[in-house]
Amino acid sequence: MRIEIQRVGDWKGMKAAFKVITDEGIEIEGFKIVERAGVLSISVPSEKGKDRNGRDKWFERVRMPREIEDRIKQDALAAYREKMGAQPEAPDRGAHPI
Repeated sequence: MRIEIQRVGDWKGMKAAFKVITDEGIEIEGFKIVERAGVLSISVPSEKGKDRNGRDKWFERVRMPREIEDRIKQDALAAYREKMGAQPEAPDRGAHPI
């Protein structure tokens, strides 16, 4: 499995968008690196829908065992930090990438 950082910026706490590419070549897009209270974490692909009571709710589109999510988080944050170290210019603050 590998991580490909697709876009780096600063969009209301979202720091980067990335995709996961499995060893079999399956590409899963829509992952995000987010910052909350000064701590970086990941957000899995999700979409807005309605709960049973008709209220707006975000639903994860990708489910995985905790061990795999932890590995993706570790690898994605390492790739993000590496890219930020190699990218001295200011982050993109343009339109939201997703």
